[in-house]
Amino acid sequence: MIDRSRVTELKQEFGEDGFGDLVGLFLDDVQQGLDDLCVAAPDQLEAQFHCLKGSALNMGMSELAKHCQRAEFAARSGRLTNEVAQTACLFSQAKKALLQLR
Repeated sequence: MIDRSRVTELKQEFGEDGFGDLVGLFLDDVQQGLDDLCVAAPDQLEAQFHCLKGSALNMGMSELAKHCQRAEFAARSGRLTNEVAQTACLFSQAKKALLQLR
């Protein structure tokens, strides 16, 4: 679920305190992205999933990023089913794991 080498890079680059701040910003950003997904027009979903994918990749949340990429393609092709709910579930799992590393 978490790319630990990416987390190590971030901690080395920003320090422990900086990493903690970064985690907070990431969690806020993704929560806002999830809120936006829930009210987004169908033609905005692809871009929303793309942004979430980028945020997840930056923080080493590989499983969440892969899911967002699949959802991005599904949105592009008009084949979304329950990706928004799945994204929220994966984010919840990633959040717990990330907070343990903080």
